[in-house]
Amino acid sequence: MRTDPVPLSGVVEERLAAGSYVYLALRGDDGALRWVVLMGAAPAIGASARVVGVGRRENFRSPRLGREFAELHFAVAPAAP
Repeated sequence: MRTDPVPLSGVVEERLAAGSYVYLALRGDDGALRWVVLMGAAPAIGASARVVGVGRRENFRSPRLGREFAELHFAVAPAAP
C-alpha cells in the first residue's frame, strides 16, 4: 500500500455507504474515474470533493459491499481552514 499523501478531487458520480465508511466515485478534471473510501460524512452525488489519498490498493474487495475495486484510494477529507 502506498503511504505518500496524494491530493484527489472531482465530482462525485456514485456514493456507496458501508457501515462507517463511504465509497465515492470521483470524476476528475482529466476525465478519469477514481474510487476513494472515507470514514464518516462524505459529499453527496453531484458535489465537488477534495480529499487526500493516504494509501492505494489494487484489486480491493469490500466484503460489506460484495464488490471488488480495480483500484481504491484510502482517503481523508482535509480539515477546513
